[in-house]
Amino acid sequence: MSLHALHLASLTALLRTPSAQWSLLVLSAHTTSLLAPTLTIPTLKKAGITLTLQLQQPRDIANEIDAIYIVEPNAVNIKYIIDDLTRGLYQQYYLFFIEPIGRQLLEELAQGAEASGRGDAIMKVMTTIAILIITKHLSGRGSIFKLSAT
Repeated sequence: MSLHALHLASLTALLRTPSAQWSLLVLSAHTTSLLAPTLTIPTLKKAGITLTLQLQQPRDIANEIDAIYIVEPNAVNIKYIIDDLTRGLYQQYYLFFIEPIGRQLLEELAQGAEASGRGDAIMKVMTTIAILIITKHLSGRGSIFKLSAT
């Protein structure tokens, strides 16, 4: 199996939620730019992702569906996640951070989740995930950049 195929398989596995057939993917602007070359529509459909949304954009309530977040850990993104919990946007939340999350931000997330009354809707928090991005240069050769690792 090629490295590209392994990468796609690991991303597809990450995007599958155990409780739902279909899910939403919520990305920050930064993670969108990182994952856009890899997460094609067929890859997303294979993983059960029906829609990809931007964290910073207004989003409608879809409280019958699960949401998978892939974002960088910062105060602004934590605030968006807490706001989403408070509004009850989604049924369950799977949170993946592409870099280590500091204790203060993790505590803010926990306090905000508790205050929202929806902390039990957070099913998973991974504080660091490995993302390999395979890009095509003008020459057609692939390059691999390791962005973060567990």
